[in-house]
This record gives sequence, structure tokens and C-alpha cells, in this order.
Amino acid sequence: MTLKIDFIRIPYDDTPQSDIDEMIMLYQQEAQELNPLDPPKDVSLTLGRMMGLQHSANFDHHLYLIRTEDGKPVAKFQLMLARPGSNDYETRHIYAPLLMYVVPEMRQQGIAKQILRYVLTTYANHNLEYIDGYTTFDNGVKFAEHIGAKLAFEEVEKWVNYADLDWDMIQAWHEAGQSRNPETRIIRFDGLYSDDDVELQKFCNLATAIEETMDHGDTAADPTTVTIDEVRKTLKLEQTMGILPTYMITIEPDGHLSGLTKIKSYQNDLAHIRQGTTGVHPTDRGRGLGKWLKAEMLLHIKHRYPTTQVISTSNANVNPPMNSINERIGFKLHYRRKFYKISVADLKTYLGIH
Repeated sequence: MTLKIDFIRIPYDDTPQSDIDEMIMLYQQEAQELNPLDPPKDVSLTLGRMMGLQHSANFDHHLYLIRTEDGKPVAKFQLMLARPGSNDYETRHIYAPLLMYVVPEMRQQGIAKQILRYVLTTYANHNLEYIDGYTTFDNGVKFAEHIGAKLAFEEVEKWVNYADLDWDMIQAWHEAGQSRNPETRIIRFDGLYSDDDVELQKFCNLATAIEETMDHGDTAADPTTVTIDEVRKTLKLEQTMGILPTYMITIEPDGHLSGLTKIKSYQNDLAHIRQGTTGVHPTDRGRGLGKWLKAEMLLHIKHRYPTTQVISTSNANVNPPMNSINERIGFKLHYRRKFYKISVADLKTYLGIH
């Protein structure tokens, strides 16, 4: 017998408070299951992250709350549709990243299967060709394999305890970076690199060059070409989600930007710092700029965020240089994030949709 469930779209305006509260509860339960030793996240932080998705530069986010017939919230999902006019839209609009979460006690009752059927029928006019998404739970891996989805990419989430950082090594990287690159400057900024579009384009050019060297497997990853519009929209998204982005970039004597690193600090959660992309332009590699940038940012964290308890990061299994740097810093495997992909045609066959 099929479990009867209701699908409730969560709009970004005029959402009943009861729906918001239940959605926050599910987000927090998912986070607690993934990181059981972490204290529960502040409600305002969770709300900001959830509602801030409307400002995504490349996707329209469709959020759904799922209840049983008796009104119990048991699942949620987020469907991402490429936004018309966004970068690389023509090649990416056939993909629909889908993220699902079902509470543990309600798993293996067909809810995920019903979500897939609902997505294919409700969004049939979008001419989607692939559904993809990631999972961090063993049951999610088993479900993806069961429906015939293929592993497209694997990313490792790594954490380091702040108390375990080797500050002598970090200081040595700082000094070596300066010594090897005496004419290179490092500057730090929060938010936008420049209000001047000419200068901001230099930042975009560097970010694009770094993105083009990253391996995202066979997934509908963010576009490799970073545009000024995307940078501005991403900043607005982060502000709405209670995130303060801090960058450091290296500037060469001729004025070109050669490397960057980024961290995110979270409003109401200053114990956790997120280390984002660190990369060096392909023509400037081999000079220790990556380690120098990492060291400078860690020293910045030490002085600016003394309440830090953990720093987290993620990168692909196929990125040996960054894996090596992170391992020397002390980052250790926290969990794996596995990305799966299935064609709509195969999914319809599995679901019996004709």
C-alpha cells in the first residue's frame, strides 16, 4: 500500500509560519544527523540559508515540504532549475539538480520514489533530460544505485579542529611565500572586490581561469565562466543567508591577479569557519602561492575569529595538490558527498511513466 503524502510548495513570500517552522526543523534534523556532535544551528541562520536561495545567480530554487495525511512533516526536497538568461543556460537547462531528505523513521516507505514521480509530472513542460543531485548518507547511496543512477562525481568534506593547527608550519608557509614572491602583494577584502566593473572583471577572469581547471565530473555544476553579474548576485545571496565572505588575492607587479582564497563566516555561528575555493592561475603555479594564501588566511582567522572551533572545506578526490596541502594543514575526512545522475528517460522507465 502506497503511503499517502502531501506536497507543499514553500514560496518565498507569504509562507505560513507553521510551514516555515516545520521546514527549519527538517533542515536542522538533517544537519544534526550529518554532524551529530555539532550543537543545533541557530534558527535565524537556518532560515537565512533556506530563504536566501531565491537570490541564486544560476538557479530557480523550488522548495517543498512533505507531510503525511495526518499532518506530520516527514521529508523535504529542493529542485533547482536553470534560470533563463543565466550563464551557460543553453547547455544546463536540461539538468535539474534535486536534493531530498526523508526523516530516518520514514525511510524505505516509498517517499523518495513519490518525490521523483511528482517532479517528473509537475515539471514535465521543462523538457528536462537529466536529474542529478548528491547524497551524504548510506541510504541515499543505496537508493541512487537501486533506481539506476550513475555515480558522476565524488567530493570529500574535510574538517580540522582549530586547536590542532600547527601554527609553526603555517608561519613557515607565510614566510616562504613572502621570500619566494617578494614583489607579489596579498590584499584582503570582505564582499565585493571592487565597485569598478573594469577591476571586478579582473577578479572574474582569475576566478574563471581557476574554475576551468576544476573537475566536476559529469554533473551540472556551476558554469566555469564567472561573470560580474554572477559575482554580484552571489554576494547578495550570501548576505541574505547571513554569510560574510572574506577573500585574499595575490597581485603581481604588472597588476594581474594570480591567486585567490576565500572563507565564509556565519552570523550566529562564529565557531565554524568555511574554507572555500583556493586556486592559482595556471600560468602562476609552481611558486608556492597556494600555500602562502592558505597560510595568510589561517593567520587572519586566528586574529579575527578567536572563537573558532572548526574549519571545514571540500574538494574533489581528483585534486592531488589541494588534497596534499589540506592534509598537511590537518584536515581529515568528515564525510563523502556523492553526486549521482540519471536520465529522465531511464527514470520514467523505472517509475513506469509513459
